[in-house]
This record gives sequence, structure tokens and C-alpha cells, in this order.
Amino acid sequence: MASNRDVIVEAEPGLGKSMLRATVARAARVEGWRTIRLDQPSPMSSKDRAIVIADLDALSATDLSRLADLQRSDGVRFFATRRPPHPFADPTDSTARTPVLARATTMTLLPLTLTQCDALIEEQVSVTPMHAEPTLVERRWVWAQSGGFPRVAVSLLHTLNDSPVEEDSLSTPSRRTLIEASGVLAGLPPALQRFASSLLPLVGVSFTRIRRFFNRVELSLLIESHVISDHRDTLCIPLPFQSALRMMSEPEMTALAQDIIADICASVVIDAECSESEVNVAARALTVDATLRALIDSDAQLAVLSMAMWLARRRGESEPAAAIARRILTMHPAAATDGLRRIARQESDDFERLAADLRAGQKIPVADLSLWALCLQMPLTATVAGLDDLLAEIGEQQSDTIDRYGLEAHRASLVAAGALDLGDFDEALRLTAPLLVPSHRNTLAALRGYSVNALVHARRLDHAALRTTAEAFAQLATATTFERGLKADLTRRMTLDALTVITCAFGAAGQRVPISFEQVIDRFITEGLLHEDLSMSTAAAICHLIISAQHDQQDEMQGDIRFLTRQARTDVSAWVLAAVGGHQPEPLFSPVTSPLSQAVTLALALTIELQRGQVAFSDAISALPDASVPLVKLAQRFLTSASTGIGAGSPIDDIAGIEEATIPGAMLDFCIGIEEGDPSRLRRAAFTFQSMGGGEQAQAALTALTPLVSGDHAFEKSVRPLKRTVTSRLRAMEEKAEPLTPREYEIALLAAQGHRNADIAQRLFLSVRTVESHLYRAMRKLAVDRDGLHPSVLLRLGIES
Repeated sequence: MASNRDVIVEAEPGLGKSMLRATVARAARVEGWRTIRLDQPSPMSSKDRAIVIADLDALSATDLSRLADLQRSDGVRFFATRRPPHPFADPTDSTARTPVLARATTMTLLPLTLTQCDALIEEQVSVTPMHAEPTLVERRWVWAQSGGFPRVAVSLLHTLNDSPVEEDSLSTPSRRTLIEASGVLAGLPPALQRFASSLLPLVGVSFTRIRRFFNRVELSLLIESHVISDHRDTLCIPLPFQSALRMMSEPEMTALAQDIIADICASVVIDAECSESEVNVAARALTVDATLRALIDSDAQLAVLSMAMWLARRRGESEPAAAIARRILTMHPAAATDGLRRIARQESDDFERLAADLRAGQKIPVADLSLWALCLQMPLTATVAGLDDLLAEIGEQQSDTIDRYGLEAHRASLVAAGALDLGDFDEALRLTAPLLVPSHRNTLAALRGYSVNALVHARRLDHAALRTTAEAFAQLATATTFERGLKADLTRRMTLDALTVITCAFGAAGQRVPISFEQVIDRFITEGLLHEDLSMSTAAAICHLIISAQHDQQDEMQGDIRFLTRQARTDVSAWVLAAVGGHQPEPLFSPVTSPLSQAVTLALALTIELQRGQVAFSDAISALPDASVPLVKLAQRFLTSASTGIGAGSPIDDIAGIEEATIPGAMLDFCIGIEEGDPSRLRRAAFTFQSMGGGEQAQAALTALTPLVSGDHAFEKSVRPLKRTVTSRLRAMEEKAEPLTPREYEIALLAAQGHRNADIAQRLFLSVRTVESHLYRAMRKLAVDRDGLHPSVLLRLGIES
């Protein structure tokens, strides 16, 4: 309107054409333009400014003729939308031959970018009541699942708001989301709908491989319609569109798709270029398609299923791995071994037994033993009996081949991990140093080296060295290209494991991770959601949970817990949820080993327990098994000084690397401030505690500070805003700490488990109004909304039924 031009916006269905027309109509009214309908007579005067707003796909030949007549008036402009031209379109379409349209400025509407999706979410949150504002992980989920289609994104946002917090509640699209996705697909020509359905069994397969078999023109048209995408050479179809396509016509595997699966199976057998997702696709197809099984050799089937099983173990998905193991035992009984039966029972890998099996000539149905070894549950930060013997045996059996996976370097890194496990930190650093030299670096061994170094520096509270390690790791992780092949996939898995370890190390050291490190975490969250990779997205979400706790971002923390609970769990996510919820988690072999388990415990003590108050923090420190850790010594000294108001004696060794603006730095400032009567130290401690969520610790620092600055009006004025903030926080904590009655607890727990008010009323023989009343009081006491009611929240507050 400002440039006095005619405009045509081309967009596929679902990308907001109707919303855009409505927006232009509102803007026209504000600017004083008349809107003209083509199906009604509209006399024009010479002074009128008028605009025609229409969807060209819905116009008849008469409407187009009327538009041409109106265009002869100088004051009339038009704004129109239409689908982009396709080869499937009618060649006699009159809209393409209208001169008026040919002279218009044409623009193209594309799917939402990540930034645009965030803006859409912000807009929806501002106009729609929601239980809680979506967190970063949930926003990434909305964008990845919607494929960038605005209406689907809005529907997913409402699904996120309305769905109960329970396991797997986000794995099936809601009815509303399915309707929106079906509306997008309905705009496709029937030929493209059928073609998209035929691609469903191949989601996760290399696009390069698919192009060798399918019609490239049709593939290009589906990409242009944004229903499918070629993300990092992988076929991606957002889950709502997958579900909608299955509803339209249950896809049967076509002959071309079977050829692709056969190609993948051959690649696995000869150890050719093949990705982890392709192995999973092939294993799934072999499971459900009897015709495909008849086409593929039995040994090839066994090799694919075995590789899929080991890869699932490597991802920490014990249940899917056990299901594949049971299928192998059923379909290939001759391949039964003790190791296979252990996996079927979801037991840990027995490295001593595996080494003995290899020495006895036991055949492993994989093409490359080195690759198979990397799929085992090899810990990052500890060693285990028999592992070194197993790697040595593999090296002897493959002595005539090139060690593409660097098992010798892995053996060296495992020795360093063993030194860490034994507490020999100097030896651990000495052994990892050669692995981190860029000129001759083995990436996989270097990842274990960075993990070991990070835990050593965290244990010693050497903040500068820990930050240097994290920044070097972030550079390596950023430079790790998303290449094709199982080696690249395993490198990503190990990078993600190291990311988790180093994040926990920062939590155990009371130090916040660098920005570059957060960016790596964000990238892994997005990549995992785009590829529907459960273990990648959940592991990155765990890292984000720890960072949110460090920043005292309670909403983000609860959102991360909701996301981890709603997704099907990996072994590690189940372990973390149990630890956060106050349960004693089951022993987990890898990657949560003893040093890492201690780091997680310390991280929880310095975040969640610290934020709960001084008593909870003291109990958490007292419960730590190793009192020789420098951080534990410092915390005990701080607790003694805070309770007595006097210094706690001799200084602590090995804490010279502590930095300011960290929890250990604040505790050290407090102790020195008490001993030396230094108000600047106490003020800095109070600010740091407050910024980290430690309200009671900040109050202790302010209480000790007050007599030291009495009469110093400038100093008192400088801390007055902090005192108000701390007082407000403590008041909120007192309100939150109000105990629940047994009935309030019972109803809150049922609500936290996802039950509706009517279901709770029926179960407890109460009226719905009574349930609502009890639930309202429980949420007020806990200072959370309904979406924040989670069993872990109740457990962390120490409420008992």
C-alpha cells in the first residue's frame, strides 16, 4: 500500500496465506483504504483508494475479468495469494495468463525459521492463557515438530500446554495437530500425497541413497512443498505429517523402498558407508515386512539386527535393545550367546566374557570388530574389568587391517579414566595430555580425555583450567562435522556423552558454563529433535537442566523436567529424573560412572539443595560419601562459620583456583569475610549467593555484614536493594514451605501424575469443587501452577504422604 504496487504472495497450504490476507485487510482499514469484493458491485469515485484482497486459487474467470476492469482505475490495487505453480497444475489455468497478474510483484512465503517460531510462540503466550511459558527445549520441540508451518506450531503449543505430564505424552500428535497437518497435506496434489506416503518407511535414510531410486522431480516437488526436508542429507518428515499420512492411507513398503532397505543391508554387511539411522530403519523394516525378509539373506538380516541392537545399547536405550535381542533369539536361534541373552535381560556388558568368547573363536555378526567395540557400553570416566583385554584381543584379530577407529588410543584413554577412578589425578592429567594435542589427535580418545580432565579440575576447584578445557572441547565439538557413516555417528554420540560429563563437572565446581558451551548444547537439542533422535535430545536437555539450575531459572528447570518425563526415557534420563526427584537412582553403568555420579550429586547440592535453604544444603553436604573433596571441606567450613558467626580455623588446601561469582567463591568470600571482618568480601558473597538462588545463604552474609558497616551510610545504601531482594525471596520461600495437609498432598500428587480433576474426584469419592479447592490451596502453598506440579517437586520439598 505504501509503494502503490500490486502484490502476489505465493505459499504452500498451511504457511499462513489466510492469516496474511486478514492482516493486510486490517492494515488497509487503518490506512483508510476501501476493500473491494469481486463478487459484489463496487462503484468507484476518482478520490477513492481501494484494494482487492483475494486468493487467486479460488477465483473464477469472471472474477479475474472483474479484477482486470478494476485495475483500469488508478486508485485500485490488489493483494493476492496463491500456491506456487506446479507441473501438476492445470495447463489451462487462466490465472497464469492474466496480464494484470503478470505485472504484479511476486513474493514467496517460506516456513518459519527458528527465530520466527520463537516470535510466534511469544505472540501466542501473550494472548492465550498458559500453565507455564514454554522453555527453550519445548520451543525447539515445537519448531522441529511443526516443520515451520505456523498453524501446526500453534496447535503443538496448545498440545504442550494441555497434555498431562506423563511419560510418552508427546510421542503421539493430538487430534487438533493431526487436523492441521492433514489440512496442509490436503493442499497437495493426490500424486504427491501418495508419493509422500510411500516415503514414510524411509524416514532417516540418506537422501543421496533415496535419489538413486526415486523420481528426482517428485522429490524436489515434495521438498518445495515443505512436507519433507533434506536435513544434513537425511530424509526428515515432521511427526504430525507422518501420522497424518498414515491416516490418509496406511503405506505399504513399495518395491523401490524394499530395494533401498536391501541396499542398506548390503552396506552393513560389507561395512560400506551407512548411517546409524539407516541401520535402525532397516532393522525396523525387517521386523514388519515379511516380503522384505524373503528377499534378504539370513546372515545379512542377522548382521543388521545385531548392529541395530548394539547401537541402541550405545544410545542408552536398553528396552529397545532388549526387544531386538529377543527377536534375534527367536528368528536366529543359532546365533544365541550368553552376551545376547544378557542384552535381552537388560543387563550390563560383561567385557571379560566377551573377551573370552572372542578368544574361543565366537563369531560376532558384525563386519568390523572395532566398530562393534565402540558400540559397547564403554565408560568415559572410568574403566572396568576385562575391557582392556577385550580391546587387545580385537587388535590381534584385526592386526592385518588399519585401525580406523583408534582402539590403541582408546586403550590409553581408558588407563587415564582408570587413574581418575582411583583418585590419582596427576596421573590422569599426564596420560590425557598426549591425546589432546591437535596435531595427532584421535577425536574419540580426545573426548574421553576432555571428560577426565574436566572432572579432575572440578574436583580440585580449578575454575580457570575447567573453563579452558570446556572451551577447547567446544571448539572440537563445533568442528566435528556431521559426516556420513557409523564412525561419524559414534563420534556424535561420544561428543554428547562428553558434553554431559563436562556440564556436570561445572555443576560440581559451582561454576557456570561458557557461552560457547551453551551454544553446543542448543545445537544438539535442535539436531536431536529434527532427526527424532531421542537419546540426543534428552541428553542435551539434561545439560540444559543443570545450566538452568545454576542460573536459578526455576521455570526452565521445570520445563526441562516436564520434557524429560514426557519423552520416552533413556537410561541416563531416567537416572537423572530419579536423582532430581529425591529418589535413590538405580546403579547405572555407563556413562554415569562413579566419578560422574559424584559430580552429579555435588551439582544437585550446589543448585537445588542450596536453593531450598541452609538446612537442606547442610544435609546434602553431610550426605556426601567423600569428605576429603576440597569442595566438601569448604562447604563444611562455610556452614560452621554461618552458624557460629566466627572463623572456622585453618585454611583449606588446593583451592587456589576458585574464581569469584561462583558458589565456592561465595563460600570462600564468606569465610574470609568473617575471619578478617572484610565487608567487601561479605557483600560480594551475598550478591553471588542471591544470583545463584541461595536466599538463606545471602541473608547469612548480610547478617554478618550489618555490624561491620554500621554508620557507613554509603555502604549501607549500596546493599539496600540487595537486602530487599533477599527479603522478598525468603518471604516467598516461607510461603512455599507451608506444609500440605494429607488430603492436599494426595490430590496434588494425583494431579502431578496427570489425572484430571473429575478423575481425582471419582477416585477419592469427592466433589469436583472440593478437589479444585484442595488443589488450589496446594498450588498456593507450593508456589507453582498446575503445570509445575510434578512428583519430583513434591519429593524435593520433603513432603510425605
